Amino acid sequence: METFSRLSSLLLQALETREPTVDLLDSFIDHWRSVTTCYIQTSDDSCPVSQTDIPWRLRQMLDILVYEETQQAVEDTGPCLEYLLQHKLLETLCMLGKAQYPPGMFQQVLLFFNKLLTRMQKPLLELIRVYRPVQRLINLCALPGCHVEKEEVQFLLAVCSRVKQDPHTLRCVLELLEQPAGLNQSQHSTQASNQCTDPPCSHSQTSATSPVQSEYSATSPGQSESSATSPGQSESSATSPGQSESCVSGAALTDGGLLWALLQLTKSQRASVRQKASEGLLLLA
Repeated sequence: METFSRLSSLLLQALETREPTVDLLDSFIDHWRSVTTCYIQTSDDSCPVSQTDIPWRLRQMLDILVYEETQQAVEDTGPCLEYLLQHKLLETLCMLGKAQYPPGMFQQVLLFFNKLLTRMQKPLLELIRVYRPVQRLINLCALPGCHVEKEEVQFLLAVCSRVKQDPHTLRCVLELLEQPAGLNQSQHSTQASNQCTDPPCSHSQTSATSPVQSEYSATSPGQSESSATSPGQSESSATSPGQSESCVSGAALTDGGLLWALLQLTKSQRASVRQKASEGLLLLA
């Protein structure tokens, strides 16, 4: 009986023992600073990224973002996501990936964006500080001489899946693809840019809303009715089949971009890459 009492006491103590609270934002910032520190301290330009702790740091940052989201309402923006958006971390990652420094960094950036879009529940493609870097990364895919088709097609498929979930983001994703062939097309592209700059979410915000959270909001009360549009108001907000079809057909004529990259990858020598590229095209159909 005495042994049983001791065991019960130990179990009770174990339940009452709490881990020290970890500040997610501090941890997130620390991981990001460690990534940037690698560039400052590394002197060997030929050292591949796999021999640094950058991949691990990026995975930790992603895990923190996903965990933070599970602890709050979907419409809320946590401090870690807010930091990522305010400090333009995604744009910085795009530049590092494009520079391919250290070697293999482009692959790590593709993986990060892929998992960010697939694991996060928030409609991130509505945010200009997300869809702009996504556009830039898309334009780096399927280029001659690149040997990361697997990661490229996984990233592109993730983008297509999110567009399928939130059809109104299609115009934002294809914005850079609508290059003008004439004056009318140029004006149309400018209008599409303006529509994408104002995220289509219709959540009302107070004046105390943070700058990042306001990216989810509709246009401000001071704006004119002609510019203050919501998904259900702005000419079906690019969700109507006619508009989406127009965007897709126009974008398909341009080198670079989502459709072009997917079409290029359907010609890959790897069957798995061809299959995923075809799946992406079907999601946009």
